[in-house]
Amino acid sequence: MKNTIPEDNLSINKEQEKQSKHTRVEGSEEQPLKSSDRIVAGFLVSFSADPTGKYWVLYEGRNRIGSDRSNDVIINDANVSSNHAILNIRHSVNDGRMLVAISDQNSSNGTIVNKKDIEFATLELKNEDIIQMGSHEFGLLFINKQAKGLEPAEGLKQSAQKSSQYTSPYDVSVKSNTSKRTKPE
Repeated sequence: MKNTIPEDNLSINKEQEKQSKHTRVEGSEEQPLKSSDRIVAGFLVSFSADPTGKYWVLYEGRNRIGSDRSNDVIINDANVSSNHAILNIRHSVNDGRMLVAISDQNSSNGTIVNKKDIEFATLELKNEDIIQMGSHEFGLLFINKQAKGLEPAEGLKQSAQKSSQYTSPYDVSVKSNTSKRTKPE
């Protein structure tokens, strides 16, 4: 038996779909930020996982750390909880300095910073602090692009502004009085 769509169902004509545009609200639940949309703020570097070294990129905002694949920093270690910790990076409203803080997310084995268990508190971090989760040790390196005066090259500034005008063919508005009833093709 063939599945058919009744003729009275509304469909969007292709011209309307091309003309329809929506601006994404960055970081909203419907449109979470992808790593390519976030600003690099530093790195976690480890020699525990690989003797030649391994690193994970940290971004401004929330960086979720754990063994689960949905995290920003994925650590494959039996002693690391699925959602082990959150490392937050932002600029102070008062003086523009970079604020970096870590909080344990009720992990089974704790989060250790500079050989001290942070327990369930949130702890402000400094550059080059040593963080331990499970059998992994990480060196924290962060970069305050504002303090260093780092900016995109002149030609890239315009393309960065254009890329913030996000549109998607799947994000379509339909006005009921202008939609046509069409047969499926």
